[in-house]
Amino acid sequence: MANFDSFWNKVTALYEKVSTGITESAYYLKWKNAIANKRRLESIKIQQHDIMDCGAACLASVSSFYNLNVPIARIRQYASTDKKGTNVLGLLEAANKLGFSAKGVKGDVKNLKDVPVPTIAHVILREQLQHYVVIYKYTKDYIEIMDPGDGQMHQMPHEEFAQIWTGVLILIAPSEDFVTGDTKVSVERRFMFLLKPHKSMLLQVLLGAVVYTILGLATSIFLQNIIDHVLPEDNRNLLNLMGLTMVVIIFLQIFINHARTLITLKTGQQIDARLILGYYKHLLRLPQQFFDSMRVGEIISRINDAVKIRLFINEVLVTFAVNIFILIFSFMLMFSYYWKLAIIMLTIVPLFGVIYYFSNKVNRLTQRKLMENAADLQTQLVESVNAIPTIKRFGLESYANFKTETRFIQMLQTIYRSATNSLWIGNGSTLISSSFTVILLWSGSLFVLNKIITPGELLSFYSIIGYFMAPVAGLIGMNKTLQDARIAADRLFEIMDLEQESVENRAEMTPDMVGDIHFKDVHFRYGTRANVFEGLDLEIKKGQITAIVGESGSGKTTLLSLMQNIYPLMSGSIFIGDFDIKYITNESLRKIVSVVPQDVHLFAGNVTENIAVGELEPDMRRVVQICSELQITDFIERLPNGFNTFLGENGTSLSGGQRQRLAIARALYRDPEILILDEATSSLDSESEQHVQNAIALLREKQKTIIIIAHRLSTVMNADKISALHIGKLVEEGTHDELLKKKGYYYNMWQKQFPSEKRIYEMAKEAEQSFEQSHAAVERDSAAVSKKGAKSRVAPDADESRKDVIKKTKDATVKKAAGKVIADKATATKK
Repeated sequence: MANFDSFWNKVTALYEKVSTGITESAYYLKWKNAIANKRRLESIKIQQHDIMDCGAACLASVSSFYNLNVPIARIRQYASTDKKGTNVLGLLEAANKLGFSAKGVKGDVKNLKDVPVPTIAHVILREQLQHYVVIYKYTKDYIEIMDPGDGQMHQMPHEEFAQIWTGVLILIAPSEDFVTGDTKVSVERRFMFLLKPHKSMLLQVLLGAVVYTILGLATSIFLQNIIDHVLPEDNRNLLNLMGLTMVVIIFLQIFINHARTLITLKTGQQIDARLILGYYKHLLRLPQQFFDSMRVGEIISRINDAVKIRLFINEVLVTFAVNIFILIFSFMLMFSYYWKLAIIMLTIVPLFGVIYYFSNKVNRLTQRKLMENAADLQTQLVESVNAIPTIKRFGLESYANFKTETRFIQMLQTIYRSATNSLWIGNGSTLISSSFTVILLWSGSLFVLNKIITPGELLSFYSIIGYFMAPVAGLIGMNKTLQDARIAADRLFEIMDLEQESVENRAEMTPDMVGDIHFKDVHFRYGTRANVFEGLDLEIKKGQITAIVGESGSGKTTLLSLMQNIYPLMSGSIFIGDFDIKYITNESLRKIVSVVPQDVHLFAGNVTENIAVGELEPDMRRVVQICSELQITDFIERLPNGFNTFLGENGTSLSGGQRQRLAIARALYRDPEILILDEATSSLDSESEQHVQNAIALLREKQKTIIIIAHRLSTVMNADKISALHIGKLVEEGTHDELLKKKGYYYNMWQKQFPSEKRIYEMAKEAEQSFEQSHAAVERDSAAVSKKGAKSRVAPDADESRKDVIKKTKDATVKKAAGKVIADKATATKK
């Protein structure tokens, strides 16, 4: 025992000495560094997902350089990327959130040699497209950049780079709080997470597939026995026994395959439900900024990505396992016949491995590009179909067709490249398999002639090769599906990883908690764009009608979004009663606060479903009562099926005014404590508007808070308080009469909207002055007559009659003048 311990210690010491020598050798260190550099080079080459992603992709590349792996979608969220892209301020804020110290600077090409790399540069391409790239190296001859447009490294001469560079740089370096790590969950772990709930079913499928495969190999054994034993020996009993056995095996294969397919279908449906419904549920909980930054086609295309993931898990994954088992059992059977032939066939595996390697490399690029092209096309189709009325009115059919055709051709070109790659890979696989089949028959026949194997064994070997080649070719062809699934999972789960609207530590708001609304020192901006509010203070009294007025872009509509907590504040607070809305659940807050938006959206249901939206069993009595108060019952009953009339997508069969009246009915049905009307009567005629005003008056009597956001000042004259906004600031408050007397911002708005009344007032003043002068002249004449001693023969009542005639004539003249001004304005409007 002691001798063994001594021997083992010597072996261990020798191993440690050899391994230490290897790890400390210059060659090993050089090789290790080369591998590490190659991995880092691959990790920093990050391709943008769409045209707005370049800034986020550049920051993801820099993060990867410092060993922090972050999804592009999360960086987009941090940088407040919108449909205009990402600005420098957004990238700086995102870098700070990731733990970097970042600063924006300006310079020229000569200064780049002193700039620490990597750094992000802002460039403008030939198409006048603003873009970002990452500078990774500066030499006297060229500048090496990573372009997220294609996700590759490029070397550009100084002069060429100077032509596209705007001079703006974003310097980035890890701060003291920087932490390396991988915030992205690997695709393999994602797949395992999806498979875990279905592992028992998949094991059954796999077991069935293995049995099915083993039974399939029985054909080659059956063939070998026929050639070697049944025919030479005229053994009919063996033939009948083997024939019946094969019939039983065939029925057993059909049964196993049927059961396996049913289980696969059921598992596929469960995975589909989990992926697609989970994705949609997650979408609904994402903040509004996400939808402001993503195109509709990009969002919808992820559902197709979910189908590709399910296809891979449900079919390819099981097929992959089956193919592996087929290869193992085939080789075992081949070695049982003759080991030399088996070794010859074994050399086919490395050749197919080479094809698989190139297939994987090529498909990874083309399949991602294909998915992005498909998403672009889908976005264009959705956008153009939604804009059909505009396209028709402006005669833009050719323009819309050109844009769609361009994207479609780009996708066709990518499909062609993908198909060409598949063709070359398929031809290579066919060449190898056909060549080895010839080699097998050639060498196998020589072995038969030399009496080493029997003809039956050769024929059986040949049938096994046919059984063996199919899974090998399948594994090569499976690569495209695998890449589709990996790319689809990457695109889908980067959205699933985004942070949802916060719901933690929040209370439910009830109607009795509602009080006055206070905006206290509110600061807000959309993403990283210009500030909308800077220190806004505003009070809205409970039970009153408060109007918010101002020019376009003053922040009126933004107020209602903030009041419903659609967007988070930069700083400040909004209180309803004694409660800060950031501590109130969104669901209860949005039940308390009901909105009639400027752009009305109706769902593809009937009238009742659109009024009582969100309720599976609407209260028809309440629906009819509200419609009666708004006087819209008549127009609803004139529809083909009355309240059961199907409105179609977004209520396209209704006029703008009808849709607006239904939106008001929808808001009133919820019986809100706070009702916000955002230009809610802009499409209504005067009679319909009066009905709405009457309904608002009834709500006011019930001590409901009414907020009217309007550009048309005639609709807010009777409000209890009018708050005027200008460029995000509260400039005036008061009633209509009070604000007109101030002759400030509101007064100027009023004069711009109603210039005719100002002219009427001026003309009335002129007429009044004219009659006063005439009356003074008459008095002077009367005084002159009195001085001459003439006695007045005019009775007192006649004098009063004369004054009355003068007054009536004056009023008639003023009205005539006013009527002329109004008629002139109406004529100009018609023209």
